[in-house]
Amino acid sequence: MSIKIHFYLFLWMAYLFYQGKLVIFLLFYISAFTHEVAHMVMALLLRVEVIELFFSPFGVNAVYQQEHSFLKEMLISIAGPLLSLILGLFAKNEFIRAMNLLFMGLNLFPIYPLDGGRIVRGFFQLYYGKQKGIQKSNQVSDFFLKILFLIASIITWKFRNGSLFILFFYIWTLFEKERKREHLVQRINYLQTEEKCIQ
Repeated sequence: MSIKIHFYLFLWMAYLFYQGKLVIFLLFYISAFTHEVAHMVMALLLRVEVIELFFSPFGVNAVYQQEHSFLKEMLISIAGPLLSLILGLFAKNEFIRAMNLLFMGLNLFPIYPLDGGRIVRGFFQLYYGKQKGIQKSNQVSDFFLKILFLIASIITWKFRNGSLFILFFYIWTLFEKERKREHLVQRINYLQTEEKCIQ
């Protein structure tokens, strides 16, 4: 497993240190890290290889091998929010409790590749099959991205705080990146099928 750290993480931490908000960010980051560790432990229990652990200003993200069952994908996805819920209910520190409950809520938003989106995708793939399941889950993600954009816009306008709008942009970027990757995989599979037919 490789570990990658985005350079902007250090810049962001330096800025927050200057603003006197670094401790709050570190508490958030610890919550994000423990959330991701739960995913990784479940993946290892299910014999799914963890390829990469990526640290960015927005949190921690683990990358797994692509070829595993939809059921495993759903179990790995639910492990993180479940641990966040446990910490949110039983942590002694009130701020840590609130942070974990917030983190759980955000991750359960049904937008791929968030945990909620992965659970929805796994369910649709079990029910409809792989390709149609991906198509259906993308439609759900598109719908909830619009809702998140609306919420972020209202909060930004009403409270003059663009944090949620930045988060929306980050989630939208992740979704579009995954959609492009899926399109590329489908195109490669199509070309390979065509090549076999010609032969």
